[in-house]
Amino acid sequence: MVLRALAHVADGTGIASVLEAALDDLVATLGIPAAAFYVEEASAGGLVARCRRPEGAGADPADALVPARIAGQAVGAIGVALGEGARLSDDDRLVVEAVAGALALAVRNDDLMRGLGDRVRELDRQGLQLSALTRVARRVASAVDEGDARRIVVGEARTLLQADTGVLLVHDGAGGLRAVAHEGPEAGWPRPDDLARILAEGPRRGVREIVVGVPNGGSSDEGSVAYIAVRRERGAPFGDADVERLEGLADHASVALANGRLLSGLRREEAQRRSLAASIVLAQESERRRVAEDIHDGPVQELVGVGLMLDALATELRDGSSAVVADVNRAAAAAREAVRALRRAISDLHPMSLEELGFTAAVRSVVERIEWRGARVDLDLAAADRLSETHRTLAFRIVQEAVANIVRHADPRVVAITATERDGQVSLVVRDDGRGFDTVAGRPGVAEGHLGLAAAEERASLGGGRLVVDSTPGGGTTLTLTLPAEREDTGQPAESFSSADDRASASANRSSTTT
Repeated sequence: MVLRALAHVADGTGIASVLEAALDDLVATLGIPAAAFYVEEASAGGLVARCRRPEGAGADPADALVPARIAGQAVGAIGVALGEGARLSDDDRLVVEAVAGALALAVRNDDLMRGLGDRVRELDRQGLQLSALTRVARRVASAVDEGDARRIVVGEARTLLQADTGVLLVHDGAGGLRAVAHEGPEAGWPRPDDLARILAEGPRRGVREIVVGVPNGGSSDEGSVAYIAVRRERGAPFGDADVERLEGLADHASVALANGRLLSGLRREEAQRRSLAASIVLAQESERRRVAEDIHDGPVQELVGVGLMLDALATELRDGSSAVVADVNRAAAAAREAVRALRRAISDLHPMSLEELGFTAAVRSVVERIEWRGARVDLDLAAADRLSETHRTLAFRIVQEAVANIVRHADPRVVAITATERDGQVSLVVRDDGRGFDTVAGRPGVAEGHLGLAAAEERASLGGGRLVVDSTPGGGTTLTLTLPAEREDTGQPAESFSSADDRASASANRSSTTT
């Protein structure tokens, strides 16, 4: 009998079948009218029959109760019905106790398996929810500005809850709420009275409309309020899991909306900074042009006139004292040399070759002073033509400063200046094999008032680029300038330099300098 009970337990056909088969065997073996297996239920205030054999009315199987224990802990009890005045014999009690022990094992295993199954289903539900929210978090984190973040939040809310309509609402500043992002067929939902009703009901299961608050409204202000509202017209109503998912999305949305607001603010500030930088570059170049024109039209012309007069004077005095003629000739030569020096200064201030012949020609005119010292200069600057006019001017000024530093300090054998374009960026590299310097130890020239490289780095940053200087003592110096390329689709420069470039171009058309 006990072996059969254990066999029923091991069969694993379900706890109900195990209890029924074991009790049927017990009734047949002991020859009793009925038997039952009882479990403790606190809500019922005591023992409750979980299985009774045979079923239906008849003798009450409670004449004798035998506890069903496992590891000393009572799991239930077996009750048997006896005839009037009958008692369980010691042998029969041993049988009932053995069967009770086997059934206690079966019941405990069933409870454990059901608990494990519930836990697995809960973990599976939580896993699916976590996976969905992780995808949502990754998606909303990719938002590039406030408007993009709002659209992503609403779109992900619809997808996450399989809703027909999704809306993000924020305060309008007048005590009401306005929709700032909407997806779905119902453009007018939720109306103010709908929103008030849904908010009064609160998130609950079995409804087709849910509204949850976004913590701080996606703002750093604690009093700020925003709401995500979803509506489902078809399919099953929303359940508790849907409410949990939307509340989880609202937590992510708070961060995403705050980040989007910050990114939008940063982009506005960046655009203003770049516009200011372009204006500064334009103002500097305009002032350089003005100074160059003043030098050309003033001192240069006057010195040319002085040279001509001295030449004429030397001709008139050719029959006079040779010493006087020599002095006049030296004065005329000095005047011509001063003119050449001023013209070089004019070229440095405002190189017409940059406007008239292009970036490569302008750089070639600058590097001549390196070639005069016996160094070889290699140029490959075709990609620099992909820079906007303002950026070309900025790049030229930085190359000009780099060449000046090479002439003063480097004493190189080879200098290479190259430009390459990749991923919408133009990189301009000035490399020499000269003396180099220790970049870690800093630049003593800055403290001494020589602001060349420091000013160049700042100018590159203002222009939306980056300047990196790499050098070691005895290992030469590499200067790398990176700037955004001009967009091919519109022919306008990247970022916000277009307006400044237009002004610079107009200024160039209005004025020119001839040296």
